[in-house]
Amino acid sequence: MTHTQQIQETLHRVEIGQQTDEDIKFLRQLLLAGDRQIVSQLGKYNVNIGEGKEIHIGGWHLSTVK
Repeated sequence: MTHTQQIQETLHRVEIGQQTDEDIKFLRQLLLAGDRQIVSQLGKYNVNIGEGKEIHIGGWHLSTVK
């Protein structure tokens, strides 16, 4: 199992309320390690909102203001 898969599975168990003491220990170790650059892509075309222009989300239309 890759590190990313382990994180996803752990977070899924927390989400559904079935986390174990080992899950909490694992997440605590990640936070204490200071590695805050853990990223999981949930969509196909992710855009940083701060860098995007003319973003459409459902019925919403976001434009940049300068």
